[in-house]
Amino acid sequence: MKNSKPNRQSGMAITEVMVAIALFAISAIVLIKYVHNLMAGFSLAWQKTQQFRMMHTFFESGEAMLGNDSISAYITNDMPKNIDLSYRYVNITDNCKQILVTFTMPYNQLTAASRWYCSSEKDYATNLSF
Repeated sequence: MKNSKPNRQSGMAITEVMVAIALFAISAIVLIKYVHNLMAGFSLAWQKTQQFRMMHTFFESGEAMLGNDSISAYITNDMPKNIDLSYRYVNITDNCKQILVTFTMPYNQLTAASRWYCSSEKDYATNLSF
């Protein structure tokens, strides 16, 4: 007499295992790409923060107001090696000059800013910047 019950499977079929491995691999790749993009975003934000900190240091220095080139050595000593700094002074009027500062970070991330410095013969307004 034969048993009328169908045979039960004792384990997983190879197709089920292959589908599970494929889903796991796809999920792992997506997760790795997400983490990579997240880290790249944080790295870019950190670089921008560094750029603005260096610009603030440059603009707030006394040498920047006077037009001395010694500030370049001060900032470049503090700067990572993969950052390029360029700046130039533009005389707007006899009493005002504009300083243009540009930082180029890795992957050609460019940040530029400018500030005007004006001096007056009046004692109450010796240096103005805006």
